[in-house]
Amino acid sequence: MAGYKQMLTEARNNELEGNLKNAVSSYEQILKEEPHNENILHRLMILYRKLKQPKKEIAIINKAIRLEENKYTPSRKPVGVAAEISKKINKMIGLSGKNGVISKPETIVRLEKRKEIVLKKNK
Repeated sequence: MAGYKQMLTEARNNELEGNLKNAVSSYEQILKEEPHNENILHRLMILYRKLKQPKKEIAIINKAIRLEENKYTPSRKPVGVAAEISKKINKMIGLSGKNGVISKPETIVRLEKRKEIVLKKNK
């Protein structure tokens, strides 16, 4: 993306100057070009909270959750020896408990907690 740095600088400057709506606009443009950019998603979550736009904040949180889930979703389910090795590795690195159930990655847990807070505040 040719103007990425320029758009990012513009977005950050708008944010620092308190022009939050302009910052959102710039970040959304970047997101169109780079839909998997976690940093931009994070900035948008913060800005939507500051602008008191919970529906848009939740939409961005949901997008971030989907992106994180896609990182941890295997393209194919392992079978046979590969499945056993995969289970053992998951246990060793703390992704699954003794019962073999894979726990959610911390980033997803944090995003879901954030979503819960936004929903609770805006009932």
